[in-house]
Amino acid sequence: MTEQTPLKDIPEIMRYVAQFSDKAQLASAALVSKSWNSIFDRELYSSLEWYGVGSLRNPTNEAIQAHAANIHSLIFRGSTLMDFPGRALTHLKSIQVSAPVWCPSTLNHLTTLLGPNQNSNLQSFSLNLSGLADYERSGALLSGLRSCPALKSVQLSRLKFRLQDTDSFFNLCAKLYNVSVVDSQMVFPATTAQWPVNFPFLQTLHLDGSFRVTTPFMVEILG
Repeated sequence: MTEQTPLKDIPEIMRYVAQFSDKAQLASAALVSKSWNSIFDRELYSSLEWYGVGSLRNPTNEAIQAHAANIHSLIFRGSTLMDFPGRALTHLKSIQVSAPVWCPSTLNHLTTLLGPNQNSNLQSFSLNLSGLADYERSGALLSGLRSCPALKSVQLSRLKFRLQDTDSFFNLCAKLYNVSVVDSQMVFPATTAQWPVNFPFLQTLHLDGSFRVTTPFMVEILG
């Protein structure tokens, strides 16, 4: 006698299959029935790709707001988030930004997605800008990342940090597992005396750019 799959396990199997399906397949599966729709529609909107103002590839604002609770990953490939309904997203676990055309307002809108009151479950943040950001917006982004309690991995590029931003950088690193800062400008202090340099979780640290770091400072960090 052939062993049958228990009915209670079918939704779990469908969710597993959905992980290996593309957007078109998920959309088709969601139309089969109400029960399929409840599973595949959720997976269809689990990852949101946004291409900037006016792109026909963007989902409608209404669709984003309707499925906001299911959206856990944001991939941004445009030049500005000006018309992006970011306030509707409060369940993000991953944010990946690749801005081919630098627009200063991008960091302003990104910062609104950060913080315990907006996306408290955010674990991964990746930012790749095409141009060097200014000090004020770079510092505001650091402060926003610090306020994300579940954050574990950060990749940053083309930012400019003032000496006073180093405090935010240290406090951010203290709770992270992986940190990468490339093509950026940062000034480190002559000593770590005023900062509690303790990185209990840090597994990888990649710094590649214009960093003014003194030898005594690095000895204290690595010692």
